[in-house]
Amino acid sequence: MAKWKPISDLVYSDLSGYTPLIALLSNGADSIYPLIADAEEKDKFLTYHVQYQGNPSKDGKYNFDVVVNAYAEKYNDAIQIADAVTDAIGAATTFYTIQSGEPIFNEQGEFFIQQTFNIKQ
Repeated sequence: MAKWKPISDLVYSDLSGYTPLIALLSNGADSIYPLIADAEEKDKFLTYHVQYQGNPSKDGKYNFDVVVNAYAEKYNDAIQIADAVTDAIGAATTFYTIQSGEPIFNEQGEFFIQQTFNIKQ
């Protein structure tokens, strides 16, 4: 059976363990949040969440999408953080595949880069 908590913990560990990424965030590893950031967060931070994809594959493993949002006040800063996220995922011992990425500007005036990765566990 698929378990959410171990996957979420693994993603946090893979992101927070990558020093070049942590160096770009306002409060280091404390600027990485599951789903929603603290209201007091400064301008450079990450949120992430995990989405479960239905039934197991033939080998009994489950697919999870990992969605990471890189927030910054400036476009180039957000891109730099998003690139560091990709590097962190690439350096992880866990195998991720890159699915998509796009810049988003929402109704609240927030700008972020949203990236989606897949992990099979």
